[in-house]
Amino acid sequence: MLVLLLCVVRQAKRRKQRDKFLQDLTKLARTFQEVMNEAMEQEQKHVIRARASIGRAGDDSRDSEYNQALLQSVVVWHSHCVYFLCLMSVCMVSHVHSVCRHQQIEYDLDFDDALVQEREGAIQHIQRDIQEVNEAFKDLARLEEQQGQDLGAWHHAWVQQLLGGHV
Repeated sequence: MLVLLLCVVRQAKRRKQRDKFLQDLTKLARTFQEVMNEAMEQEQKHVIRARASIGRAGDDSRDSEYNQALLQSVVVWHSHCVYFLCLMSVCMVSHVHSVCRHQQIEYDLDFDDALVQEREGAIQHIQRDIQEVNEAFKDLARLEEQQGQDLGAWHHAWVQQLLGGHV
C-alpha cells in the first residue's frame, strides 16, 4: 500500500512538472509568435518602401531592375520565414507530444513497478502465513502422536491393573 502511495506522489509530481513544462512551452510559443508577427510587420513595411522606391525610380532602368531584384529577394526571404515558422511550430508540437508520451510511459512503468512490488509483498506475506500454518499442523501431529503414546501407556497400565487385581 505504501508503494502505491509513493507512486501516486510521484505521479502528482510528474503531472505538476508536465503542467509547468506545458505552460513554459505555451509562453515560449506566444513569444515566438509575437516576434514573428513583428518581423512580418517590419518586412511588410520594407516591401511597401521597396515598391514605393520602384515607383519613384522612373526611367532609370538599372535602378528599376535592382529594385525589382531586391523586391524578389525580400519576397523569397519572407516565404522562407513563413516556412521556418511553420516548421518550428510542427517541431514544437511534435516535441510536446513526445515529452507527454514519454512521461506517460514513465508513469505507467512506475505504476506497474509499484503494483509488482505490492504483489510481491503480498505473496511473501502469504508464504509466511503458509509456513506458520504448516508449523501449526506439525505441532498438532506431534501432540497427537504424544497423546496417542500417552493414551496407549495409560490403557496398557489400566489393563495391567485390571488383570493384576483379578488374578
